[in-house]
Amino acid sequence: MDVNKIADNYRLFVDTCSLMYEKAPGFFYSLAPILIEKKKQIIIPHKVAIEIEHLKKSPNPLTRDSALRGATIIKHYIDYALIDIRGEKNDPFADNVFHYVFSKFRTQYDLALLTQDTGLAMDILALKYSQAIQSSKKLLVLKLNWNGSLMAWSDDRRFTSVRNADSLQASAKVQKFRLCSKPHTQKDRILGSRETPDAGDYINAVEFGRVRLGHVIGEGGEAKIFSTNSGNACKIYLKDRLTQQCPDRDLHVKL
Repeated sequence: MDVNKIADNYRLFVDTCSLMYEKAPGFFYSLAPILIEKKKQIIIPHKVAIEIEHLKKSPNPLTRDSALRGATIIKHYIDYALIDIRGEKNDPFADNVFHYVFSKFRTQYDLALLTQDTGLAMDILALKYSQAIQSSKKLLVLKLNWNGSLMAWSDDRRFTSVRNADSLQASAKVQKFRLCSKPHTQKDRILGSRETPDAGDYINAVEFGRVRLGHVIGEGGEAKIFSTNSGNACKIYLKDRLTQQCPDRDLHVKL
């Protein structure tokens, strides 16, 4: 990807796991002089800055080091006025903020998101192919690869084919559901009794069998993302995100 063209033409948003990624310093410190020359900034939600400050106190040394890496990048960018931190401390989780902002401004600006999170990347790309949104503006979802270079998550053809296949499968399985006549008033309850797997632990994944978790490659408000010995990334949801009313409360793991 041409970083100069992206800096010229797009409003570039960055998420938590990209700032904490092990190759992030090389990319962001090389991006800085380009932004200075073009008088541009990257954009992060206030919630991202809060998450990184919180993760600096993590008992896991790998998470702590990753958060310190992200915090150092943010400070460097603040010192040189290269970052625009938007929002309030009471905003929802960063993923929700990205989805709201990209949905709202998708038709007004060329937008780009830098994320290492597969789920978030697919959610934002889905906006690009939504038939309900017609826009001449461009939308990019980017990530840092193994050597810190910038690359796109997916090209149009590949992503469209995946979405079409998923849509056909979902349509085949659709079932009628019972309509509720009044809202649910019972207070939700966190299921805090089960343990959460961490780096070095083994998990049993239905499609992939027994998998060993590697190092943390990303972390946000709802989950940690680990490398694995299977070659896939594994998303482990945090205990305080598993509640009685959560539809996926029996799933800690998402590969």
